[in-house]
Amino acid sequence: MMQGEVQLQPTDSQKLSVSDEIIKAEDSESVSACCRFCLMENDGGGDELISSCMCKGTQKFVHRSCLDHWRSLNDGSFAFSNCTTCNAQFHLPEFVSRSLSLLSAYCFLVAPVLES
Repeated sequence: MMQGEVQLQPTDSQKLSVSDEIIKAEDSESVSACCRFCLMENDGGGDELISSCMCKGTQKFVHRSCLDHWRSLNDGSFAFSNCTTCNAQFHLPEFVSRSLSLLSAYCFLVAPVLES
C-alpha cells in the first residue's frame, strides 16, 4: 500500500466475488437473451429460446432448431448429447412437429377404418 491509501475490508454482505457479480449481471432481466449459435434474439416466432444445459450468461440460451442443427453435425459424438462448454447432458423439452402429430393421427385413427 502507498502512503495515504486506505485498505477497506468487505463486510459479510459484500463478500461476493467478482465472478458472482458478473453472473448476477448476466442473469438479470435487463440483459436480452440471444441464441449462442445464431446470436439472434427471440423473435416471437415459433422457435423460442431454451436453456438446454447448465451454461450461464451469454451461453445459456439456444434456439431449438439451432441446437438440433448443431447436434446433427455431431451425431454419435459426445457433442450430440452433451454441451461442449459445461459438459452437462442436454435437457430438451419434448418437440413434436405438427406433421408428426398428423401422421400419428392418420396411422391410428384413419388407417384402421380404411382397412376394414
